[in-house]
Amino acid sequence: MSDFKAYIKKCEYGWIEFYINDIKIYISFAFNPLFEIKESLEKLICGCDNVIFEIDEEGNEKRFEFFYSKPYFYYDDRYVLKIFDDDELIFEKRLSKEKFVSEIYKTFMLYAYSDKYNEKECESFSVIDALRKLIGQDLSQYEIIKLLLDKYIDLKYLVGGLEKYLFELEKFDIDELIYLAKKENLKTKIPVSIYDENTSIETKINVILDLLYEEIYSVHYEFNLKAFYSKKIEDCFLYKTKQDLKHIDTFEIVNIGNKNVALINNIPFLLKEGFECNVNAKIINSKIDLFIKDDEVKLCNILEGDYYYFLEVDDYIFKIEKENFKVKI
Repeated sequence: MSDFKAYIKKCEYGWIEFYINDIKIYISFAFNPLFEIKESLEKLICGCDNVIFEIDEEGNEKRFEFFYSKPYFYYDDRYVLKIFDDDELIFEKRLSKEKFVSEIYKTFMLYAYSDKYNEKECESFSVIDALRKLIGQDLSQYEIIKLLLDKYIDLKYLVGGLEKYLFELEKFDIDELIYLAKKENLKTKIPVSIYDENTSIETKINVILDLLYEEIYSVHYEFNLKAFYSKKIEDCFLYKTKQDLKHIDTFEIVNIGNKNVALINNIPFLLKEGFECNVNAKIINSKIDLFIKDDEVKLCNILEGDYYYFLEVDDYIFKIEKENFKVKI
């Protein structure tokens, strides 16, 4: 039988075109199943042996049934995946629990952090996430509250600016965004109690806390693929490797024999022909050859998210925090 492979061909106009091998499945934003899918994958890694989830294609319905099945031979996988189109069986395959979970999970996560994914069309953000995007650091809730207490006079303009320039925040610092929002009279409603000199600090903090988790909707078709992230899944499956790539301190681009080579923890990544690297070493969707030891070569993908780099090697995904990711050219 053929190997088990999941991929996303495109995401546009409120539809995700999702494939399991050659089985085409349409995911509609109107009946977004991503939370149910993620919940099912998490149940499997927590010990559950049987899950069922459905994808409503606004007409047909695809049903996934994944369950334990005693193997015929000792070398067979112990689980079976069946996919039904309404009540017709259209796909059946034996595979491991690890393969099923990691393949589905990495398909959605890697697409969410690829340049094919249109955030402006498909994502919404909380105010706290937008502020982290603006500041360029993954600040704690406490640090952000402290910062906003200093800026509370201009809070309505700050949030107004976040709402309009959500996908251009890298261009501004906080003071520049507030200045621009005032100039364009971009403001949002903030409880007036925060501006009262007699209002206690505790009350102001509660106002700010409520505000931080409000959604900023700059979307047409809300999929929120980035919310598919699961710490449970990543901790369980995605870091099993001899080479611990989670703790990468330095990314150094060097030239060896007229070839650009990336050194990560002294492991050379040979950048393929046609790869272009700017001064920020921003690597997106680049195919490179990873030399680990002897003559073993692995093909690797590197993608960039807002706060992390993601490396895909075989069936594993390695997440690297940007703030600990120093670049030397």
